[in-house]
Amino acid sequence: MIRGTTPTLTFKLPFDCKDIDILNISFAQYSTVVLEKDLYDCDIEGNDIKVTLTEDDTLKFDCAEHAEIQIRVGIGERRLASQIMKLRVDRVLKDGSLQ
Repeated sequence: MIRGTTPTLTFKLPFDCKDIDILNISFAQYSTVVLEKDLYDCDIEGNDIKVTLTEDDTLKFDCAEHAEIQIRVGIGERRLASQIMKLRVDRVLKDGSLQ
């Protein structure tokens, strides 16, 4: 991911996601959650969860550290969590939002 861009991240789960009632995708750096997305921020199709980050979202990350990502879902009374994933954060030459 490059800071200041609008990437779409796709997560493939080992089951059909149609029954997910609750969804949280947490993005952290330096052991602190920087950004969270929920079910309404995502597009779900089959086993895939897609979330598009905004320019402002990606500018919250420090390019000196990988971002950590974890997905938590609720299906009825069940609660599941993914392993923590790491995503490289690349720098952008002109910082800030494009106007």
